[in-house]
Amino acid sequence: GKILQIFNIELRSRMKAYVMTEDCIFWKWASVNTIGVVTETSVYHWTTEGDSQPVKMFDRHQSLLGCQIINYRTDESLQWLLVNGIKAQEGRVVGRMQLYSVERKVSQPIEGHAAAFTQFKLEANKKTSTLFSFAVRGPQGGKLYIVEVGTPPDNEGFQKKVIDVQFPPEAPNDFPVAMQTSAKHGVIFLVTKYGYVHMFDIESGTLICMNRISAETMFVTAPYEPTSGIIAVNRKGQVLSVSMDEEIVVSYIQNTLGNAELAYKMAARCNLPGADQLFLARFSQLFQSGNYDAAAKVAATAPR
Repeated sequence: GKILQIFNIELRSRMKAYVMTEDCIFWKWASVNTIGVVTETSVYHWTTEGDSQPVKMFDRHQSLLGCQIINYRTDESLQWLLVNGIKAQEGRVVGRMQLYSVERKVSQPIEGHAAAFTQFKLEANKKTSTLFSFAVRGPQGGKLYIVEVGTPPDNEGFQKKVIDVQFPPEAPNDFPVAMQTSAKHGVIFLVTKYGYVHMFDIESGTLICMNRISAETMFVTAPYEPTSGIIAVNRKGQVLSVSMDEEIVVSYIQNTLGNAELAYKMAARCNLPGADQLFLARFSQLFQSGNYDAAAKVAATAPR
């Protein structure tokens, strides 16, 4: 439809309305006061403030022609905007994305099924980095890409990661349908159509675990703040919650994955238990070699 309306549910009143010249084929809240509106040709932002009209942000790229639009995402500063669509092609579902920079007024078409933005602070940097992650399943298999969009001044750039995404042999037609990130834990949750969840470490791109959470097709996901995880709804209407178990994840990474470095970093970054021996060993090694500053830093970052 062409008629857009915003209602205040608490006051049970209409705040504002607008009649578009084109049909709105997809809309989503981009922030607490801004709605992203996608038409057949363009993308608009409409703020709840005042009596303003929708503002055109950019034209849709021709690569999205014929796609069913399934998502619209932005970074927290609303400077990086992403339209996500899918379509059937040669017997498989292909993903098409358009990444747009508000500052540069430039678009980039990307092949991908699911994507997310997140803020992540590298240990060496004073400011957080804006990271863009996206996943695709092509004829040759699945990939997860993690890249930085726009490095802040004085920050060390984030090293681009390209990770293979494995799909179970019993799900040959499975593909990514959603992606959410946890800024608190520094992980990516990748959700597939057939109900699998892959959890990756953002900084290294390491796969921490993969589990099937639903035998039904996944319908929609969203971040779930109480657990810093995700909440998902499947086709049957079941509501599912997925989150990291803070009590055991560090020991799982160290003992089951055999990745002591990631266990150490995860414990330090998120203040998690399970890596006391790793911190003690690193502190002793640095202290005995006379590197007192680094030893003090290890002591300062050790989980409480």
